Amino acid sequence: MMRRWVLLAIAGAWIALALLVAGARWLGQATAPRGFPLPDNDGCWQTLCMFGLDPDGIPAALGAEKGVVSGSVYRSPGVVGMGETRFRFDYVAGRGGRQTVELVWDPLIFLFTPVNLRPDGPWPRLGDAVAVLGAPERVMLLGDQISLHYAQHTLVINSVSGPGPPYRLSPDDTIAGISVMRRDPAPPGGRMYLLPSSEWRGFAFYEFE
Repeated sequence: MMRRWVLLAIAGAWIALALLVAGARWLGQATAPRGFPLPDNDGCWQTLCMFGLDPDGIPAALGAEKGVVSGSVYRSPGVVGMGETRFRFDYVAGRGGRQTVELVWDPLIFLFTPVNLRPDGPWPRLGDAVAVLGAPERVMLLGDQISLHYAQHTLVINSVSGPGPPYRLSPDDTIAGISVMRRDPAPPGGRMYLLPSSEWRGFAFYEFE
């Protein structure tokens, strides 16, 4: 009988500890400063659905989004690619610093990139993005850049840790760009990967074939 009570007491202590940890984690997530939000697979960023917009309406729509600094949105001058329109805006989150972000938009794809990345700003690192998006379908190498490919998202890493090869992916790696393609049915036979690529193995060393 005594042993049974001891086991029940131990089980109760473990349950109480688990609830305490879960509560602390929830509280931390609820009160932590929010970083730059990732776009979703349907082509929306926060409440702004990019593929349904006319480029002339983007500045006003972007300026109304949470975290975008009032009056900071403007259309970037200069030569752009065919069909592209570029915008810049400042984004802040919680108690974090301000980060200037460029949005490159065309009817089929849009891309967010940080401008003069600030270490104290809200721009996400690779670990933040993988925590939200999960494991990518494929990891690819192009020059000194590594890209993580999802169904619609692509995350591009400017440079990776260590001289390589092999190349080491770290949760602290800087994301150079976050893009989303318009959702279309997958082609027959699945996707083709022509660049040197690898399956996702987590934050580890990679060699590409």
